[in-house]
Amino acid sequence: MASDSPQGGNGTRQVALHVNFNDPERLNYVLNNAENIYQYYHQKGMKIEIRIIAHGPGLHMFRDDTSPVKERVSNLAASQDGLSF
Repeated sequence: MASDSPQGGNGTRQVALHVNFNDPERLNYVLNNAENIYQYYHQKGMKIEIRIIAHGPGLHMFRDDTSPVKERVSNLAASQDGLSF
């Protein structure tokens, strides 16, 4: 039987997405994936934690002074419980 693992201790599904690039087009793909994952589990009534982890050049995608997509990142963070950067 298939499951929606991995799960945290409280049954919450957990997903990590990795960003190590300074490319707005690629980051938009990651943000699209985060939205799709969130909607999938939300529609099933399941809890989901999504963490977008950045390092190296990817940090520029989340800095207020260098991010070309900061508005979208801010809107996603405000609208989706369980999403963190």
